[in-house]
Amino acid sequence: AALASRTAPEERPSFAPAATTGPVPQRVAALLQAPRPSHRAARLTAALLIACTALSACASATGVIGFHHEVEVAQGERGR
Repeated sequence: AALASRTAPEERPSFAPAATTGPVPQRVAALLQAPRPSHRAARLTAALLIACTALSACASATGVIGFHHEVEVAQGERGR
């Protein structure tokens, strides 16, 4: 009620900043962006994934060779 009795100011400011300018909205926008990994971390991650893939492939191949040898022995073929 007290504010309703007040009259509006006669002069409006010639410049009114937008709601999205200023330090606070810029900081919030920066915090909401996804962090970018450094190039060194990306390279290290890629190298680790390649090493794990190679190790897994070698382990699988070794397992298949061992299984094949056991099947041959079970069929009565001579072991090497």
